[in-house]
Amino acid sequence: MLRAELTRHGEHTHHIKAGHAWATAELSILRERFEAIEVLRERNRALERRAASADELGETVVRLEGKVEAGRAEREAWCVSPFIHFRISGVNLTGGIRARNAL
Repeated sequence: MLRAELTRHGEHTHHIKAGHAWATAELSILRERFEAIEVLRERNRALERRAASADELGETVVRLEGKVEAGRAEREAWCVSPFIHFRISGVNLTGGIRARNAL
């Protein structure tokens, strides 16, 4: 009877050790996955920051392109103004203004 009980306890201990080994291996795998997930999350945050920065730069580019187009339109309107060709005694009165406002 004692031998049977010892055998049963030995098998139970073996079963528990096998389960512990499996759980330890599974834990190791899960820790590695968790670390990989954390690395991916950090990369994702970095990419999101870069995307936000790129969006801001894109908005700035659009705004500046609008200003450039408005400046061009204003310059073209100014160039076709009737005052540009106005001369007194053969002197172009707007020449000095153009020289001061030239980009």
